[in-house]
Amino acid sequence: QPEAKTSDSTFEKNFPQKLLDILETPEHSDILKWLPGGKAFTIVDKTRFTSEGLPALLKQTQFT
Repeated sequence: QPEAKTSDSTFEKNFPQKLLDILETPEHSDILKWLPGGKAFTIVDKTRFTSEGLPALLKQTQFT
């Protein structure tokens, strides 16, 4: 059986994985953060999330 590729350099993260990375980075807590209890998150700054967060998650420069 072939081994699953798990290194960051051998696979591209999907949307939930990228979102989790952003949520777990303290530097982004002014843009989005976990709610108490850790079962949901909130977007604190929608403007910055649209300009900084979404491009990182979707690899797009324009949204329609």
